[in-house]
Amino acid sequence: MLAALGLQAVEDETDALCGHVEELRQTLLGCAACTRTDLCAGWLDQGQMGVPLFCRAREAFGSLQEANAAQCSAGRAARPERVLEAVNE
Repeated sequence: MLAALGLQAVEDETDALCGHVEELRQTLLGCAACTRTDLCAGWLDQGQMGVPLFCRAREAFGSLQEANAAQCSAGRAARPERVLEAVNE
């Protein structure tokens, strides 16, 4: 879902998403506890925009989208592989 939303991960403590580690955790926990993975997979496969209404982590994804927009506006790019590193810290 992160990639589908165009979200970029945490690069270092100066990135906008660095202050949103809890939201990153909530997205991972929400996806792990999802009971509608078939619907979500279909949503992603169809290239739908945004987060589906049934998503448990909808609010957290929204917060991350806002932080990412601010990060992109400031011209800071991050490497997606750093998501799990930041969440596991």
